[in-house]
Amino acid sequence: MLQMNRIQSFGVVTSPRRNVICRAIEIVAATATLSMPAASALAQAASLPIVTVNSEAEEGYAAPRSSTATKTDTPLRDTPQSISVVTKDQIRDQAAQSLAEATLYVPGIGFAQGEGNRETPIFRGISSTGDFFIDGVRDDVQYYRDLYNIERVEVFKGPNAMIFGRGATGGLINRVAKQAGWTPSLGGSVTLGSNSNRRLTADINQPINDQLAFRVNALYENSDTYRDGVWIKRSGINPTLSWRAGSKTLVTLGYEHFKDDRIADRGISNFKGVPVAVAPSTFFGNAAGSPTGTTLNAFSASVEHEFENGVSLRNRTRITDQDKFYQNVFPGAVNAAGTSVAISAYNNTTSRKSIFNQTDFSYNISAGDGLCCTNRDADARRLTA
Repeated sequence: MLQMNRIQSFGVVTSPRRNVICRAIEIVAATATLSMPAASALAQAASLPIVTVNSEAEEGYAAPRSSTATKTDTPLRDTPQSISVVTKDQIRDQAAQSLAEATLYVPGIGFAQGEGNRETPIFRGISSTGDFFIDGVRDDVQYYRDLYNIERVEVFKGPNAMIFGRGATGGLINRVAKQAGWTPSLGGSVTLGSNSNRRLTADINQPINDQLAFRVNALYENSDTYRDGVWIKRSGINPTLSWRAGSKTLVTLGYEHFKDDRIADRGISNFKGVPVAVAPSTFFGNAAGSPTGTTLNAFSASVEHEFENGVSLRNRTRITDQDKFYQNVFPGAVNAAGTSVAISAYNNTTSRKSIFNQTDFSYNISAGDGLCCTNRDADARRLTA
């Protein structure tokens, strides 16, 4: 500002443009002058005391570890297998009731129709009806599994005979069941929806004392569907008991009674590569002649003991008894004119009793041994018309 006055005193005439530039310089200089105290204040405010916040991380949808793939508690990042885990939070948020719904967002897996009476997952293009496990033990019963008593679902993609023995090359699904623990909890759900969808679940966990804990999960469902004549009725109860037999020994016992009755729905026929143009509620075949039902009784026992120096031994036993009947009166090919469809029918009766015993021995040098014994007695008959 003083320099400008001095120039003007010698009679120098400035242009309007120069006046504007000078005025801008004055504003910048004034701003810099005013900001010096503010910068000093910020420098003083920057030296605040350190605040430390501690909290436990929630699992949420992330599952960093699994004890199923290698029979040991191993981080998934260190497991040479493609594994996707659907946690209990994700199952709850999706309101998933079946394996098909729980794995809806898992890449590399889909579900086929399964003749309307069983689950048929497709792993990377390879279908299977027998690659199911529960708590790492084979579960070869063919039916629609419910998730009322399941903690999380693990999907393994790719061959895995080294760990699980016989099976398809596509992959497998392992369910981790809810077990009794020493933290009291009370939960449940009520589902009411369209097409008379009615479902009720309960989950009660209660420690008895320092050595015993009890948990029971229950299910009841009686629902219709959007398809004419198709309904579903399911019920199940699964009590479990955990016993601390010592400071390093845990015994877990469980029993499940599950019943599933429904009408097999084989969908709508297609004509020239597209579904026939009918109302979605149309049933192709005979709904009353397509019942399917299964009754399952399953007992499980697990004994885990930790020795010194990281050595552990785990033995699991699973005994199942299943009676199943299903009948299908379903549509075949549509005629060339698109006016009629062939109807076929068959039924199947299965009675299956299985005993599985699996022992895992592990120690802390990243190695382990396992032994699995199986005894299965099955009787199946099929009539086709």
